[in-house]
Amino acid sequence: MTELPSIAPYLERARACMMRALEEKNDPLSAIGEGMNELIAARDRLIAFQRETGSNAEAALDRLNQLISLTFGAEAPLVGVHLDRIEKVRDVLEDDLKSNTF
Repeated sequence: MTELPSIAPYLERARACMMRALEEKNDPLSAIGEGMNELIAARDRLIAFQRETGSNAEAALDRLNQLISLTFGAEAPLVGVHLDRIEKVRDVLEDDLKSNTF
């Protein structure tokens, strides 16, 4: 079985963006968008790896898709931003990076 490629740099940048979004409460959307782009880039990296090697990256892809959905949902209310969801994404990223989940 082939080991998954490291996507930690993407996750670290995404976490930094989420932290910045929480600090910029008056206008967090730019930072959230940048974080979303990092999560999508990590997902794209895993998809490319899976296609290239035939290895199974489904668990990691499922986890990333959950984080992407949660982040997108934070941007989608009619008024404001769900910063509690951004806090959750940040916390999960921190936990995953500490435990080397990816």
